Amino acid sequence: RCVLETDVESASGASLLPLEGSWNVLYEIPGQEAPTPQQRPLAQYRYVFPGYFDTMEIAWVIGRNFDERDRPDTRPVIVVNEMLADLHWPGDDPIGKQIDLWGATREIVGVVENTMTLHDRTRPMVFTSALQSPQYSMSMVLRTTSEPVSLVEGIRTRVSALDPNLPLYRVRSMKEVIKEARSMDTLMAKLMAAMAVVALVLSVAGVYGVISHSAAQRTQEMGIRMALGARQGCVQTLVLRQGVVLTGIGILIGCVTASFVARGMSLWLFGVSPFDAISFGGAIVILLGASVAASYFPARRVAKLDPLKVLRYE
Repeated sequence: RCVLETDVESASGASLLPLEGSWNVLYEIPGQEAPTPQQRPLAQYRYVFPGYFDTMEIAWVIGRNFDERDRPDTRPVIVVNEMLADLHWPGDDPIGKQIDLWGATREIVGVVENTMTLHDRTRPMVFTSALQSPQYSMSMVLRTTSEPVSLVEGIRTRVSALDPNLPLYRVRSMKEVIKEARSMDTLMAKLMAAMAVVALVLSVAGVYGVISHSAAQRTQEMGIRMALGARQGCVQTLVLRQGVVLTGIGILIGCVTASFVARGMSLWLFGVSPFDAISFGGAIVILLGASVAASYFPARRVAKLDPLKVLRYE
């Protein structure tokens, strides 16, 4: 008991944990033009206990938290996120405004910061007090100062003492919740990364092979140039310039194509923009490096040969 009291900073509960899914509800704003049923706005919703936002470290923008005053026999209240408040009352104070939800008019008493939902997307969200609308199933959330796993047995004992028939299952840390929620997205991201590496290797090999073959085909031309007095440096520069120009044209076409393809792949990108400058720049540098290497070595090899022998080369 002492361990729980010292290691648990705060505790609360919610009908659905972050990233576990989405429950959506249609709502209306009293006084605003009533849309058709197909145009009614949609928001995600959660039932939460008092202290939920502090426990999950969801910052307050304005207003108050749910508390013991919010009961089934008191005025229905609601907390919304910034996105929903900005959607309907941009630049205005949403506290005291009303929302029609589940056939009841609820008053906004607080606004919290936006939080990510499934697939790392921000959506309009509403939170209602679980004290006003009791639920048959809720998830407990605890913020601890020590490793959460070390407190599981103590929590089970405490819950069992309150009600031996109350089940306590799927005890997980938020790291595990996030990992489970993103498992498919993570798998897809890893597969795409692996395919990207394979594509880059094939591109580098292809660029090297094409430029190297093109440079080798110009052996007789280089021999004639050297026989007429061209210096080795000039020969190498000529081959390098041709290789870099051809590669540059290919990179330009590739970047334009990739900019269109990247839009459709943005769903599987995490922590990086579809037009990430570092990723594009890195690929360009690698391909240019392959082009320079493919042009330089054949040119250097030809430049070191005797012009008479080069002229007889077939």
